[in-house]
Amino acid sequence: MNNNQKLIRDGIASVFDGKPFLLTVSEVASILGISRASVYRLSDTGRLHAMRPVLSGNRGAVRIVRDSVERLLHQWVSDKS
Repeated sequence: MNNNQKLIRDGIASVFDGKPFLLTVSEVASILGISRASVYRLSDTGRLHAMRPVLSGNRGAVRIVRDSVERLLHQWVSDKS
């Protein structure tokens, strides 16, 4: 791993410091710099892992697994280099 790759990896990791395991669609959109609709599209195509945690018997809101966002960022960065 060269210095640029290490800087990128560390930079991506710092984006997620203190973030919970499950992120809202709005949080993911902000992190990735894309629209909420694009987050849903990435989820629908399987590029982001989404779930609907149900805690109170109601249909839960969509949450995106943090690790899938991190993986996608790494993929995007490696595709551009």
